[in-house]
Amino acid sequence: MKTFVRVSEVWVPTADRSSLALSSGSYGALEPFREVSRVMRFGYGQGLPGKAWQSMKPVVLHSFEGSFFLRTDAARAAGLATAVAIPFFDGDELSSVVVFFCGSDSDLVGAIEIWEDVDGSENELRLTEGFYGAASSFEWVSRTAAFRAGHGLPGLVWASGLPQIIPDLGRTSHFLRADAALRSGIEHGLGLPCGSDSSPAVVTMLSGSETPIARRIEIWVPVAGGDALRFHDGYCDLDPDFGADLALSSIASGAGSIGRAMSERVPQILVDPSTEDSVVMSRAARVGLRSMLAMPIVSEGRLVAVVTMYTHGAN
Repeated sequence: MKTFVRVSEVWVPTADRSSLALSSGSYGALEPFREVSRVMRFGYGQGLPGKAWQSMKPVVLHSFEGSFFLRTDAARAAGLATAVAIPFFDGDELSSVVVFFCGSDSDLVGAIEIWEDVDGSENELRLTEGFYGAASSFEWVSRTAAFRAGHGLPGLVWASGLPQIIPDLGRTSHFLRADAALRSGIEHGLGLPCGSDSSPAVVTMLSGSETPIARRIEIWVPVAGGDALRFHDGYCDLDPDFGADLALSSIASGAGSIGRAMSERVPQILVDPSTEDSVVMSRAARVGLRSMLAMPIVSEGRLVAVVTMYTHGAN
């Protein structure tokens, strides 16, 4: 099964904060694109990572041709057609930019959406940008939608300030576009708070039944005292019962990729979970999962969660 996201990258400021450099990436078989990317640097406002840095909000790029994108030839050769850049902040200071690339496949069904309080009224969120692949009818419904705090997936994230997972979107009252999701084949949803403290936004990532955003998603939250993480929620199409196992475990700050995302407050990519010795990664490796991205969620100077996405796995 192919995933909606084909490439994930983490870009971080250089020591002098003059540009962004590649920290880690998951490219699968797209080695030529990795080789081009690893030597790149992006200044403030330059290229896709630089634009996300400058705007302080997520950026969706539907087409690379004739745009500010600086790796067009390499992306075209790799079969990549769309990219979404999500900046992560500690307060109002950029800590990193995560970039997701999607392919040009005509059967991609899913969504990466950006929701914002566009008029500053704090009354409702509206869609400012999104990529839906072939789910055009769901896109139309989404572009006319608005969510108050606590309503729908974007509103639940906005009200709580925490990441949220909603499985089986077509059959739940918590997802206000359930009928459209069911008709389009969109099944599961992840919502992330993002943006800076002064310019918050919500990113929703919605999985199609045949082209999921990720094969497994986990939400980890700090324990009392803040020196470790405990499992809070998750979904895995390859291992539905994994949560009961993970609920018995904790991850110390700084331990492994997820622990480093907590301690360093910078997203981490682990290409092969079998290289880390832990209950979490052993269970992932057992069912063929790989390419794990761990994203720290920081609000008002406090780490509130780490969200993991495993974007590839065996059938």
